[in-house]
Amino acid sequence: MAFLDNSGDIILDAVLTDVGRKRMAQGDFSISKFSIGDDEIDYGLYNKDHPSGSAYYDLEILQTPVLEAFTQINANINYGLLSYARQDLLYLPSVELNQKVSVSSAVTISGNGVIYIADDSIRSSGKTTSELLITDLGNDRSIITSGAGIGSKLAVIETGINTSDGALIGSSTNQSNFILSVGLVDNNFIVSYDNNFIGSV
Repeated sequence: MAFLDNSGDIILDAVLTDVGRKRMAQGDFSISKFSIGDDEIDYGLYNKDHPSGSAYYDLEILQTPVLEAFTQINANINYGLLSYARQDLLYLPSVELNQKVSVSSAVTISGNGVIYIADDSIRSSGKTTSELLITDLGNDRSIITSGAGIGSKLAVIETGINTSDGALIGSSTNQSNFILSVGLVDNNFIVSYDNNFIGSV
């Protein structure tokens, strides 16, 4: 991996996949699909209070070094860019882990920002991995354990608009106005998991 210096100009760095290079060598190359991403960009750097005025609000973002494109077959874009034909979309829904659900077996994100998966078939100093994590964390709310006879944990995932806009409260009217009427409702999900750790979805 490398960084490209974009301090002066906007740079587009595109690479072909192995299949793309093979087809180009065969003279049968045609771009039918492509992905665009901006994983390296921190939009929190947008500064509306810049002392030099509006032309400099996004200066930090524009000068962020851009990652060189990956060529590995298993490389992926974590935050792909989207294109919507509608110009009036004020909010986009996101997928979040519900940490306010009142189910005692619901898993939550720890203070470190992670959920731990503990393999309790491994013992250290006479304790299982989850017991050591509980000692460290002070509770088991952020720990999913594997192994026979282990109690199950529940992860509650929801989709919706996640915003600090106080005017946009959770209501059926706002759901209709900002999700349903603009076609942003999720009808299905593709979920994959390792059944060594997760029993069912």
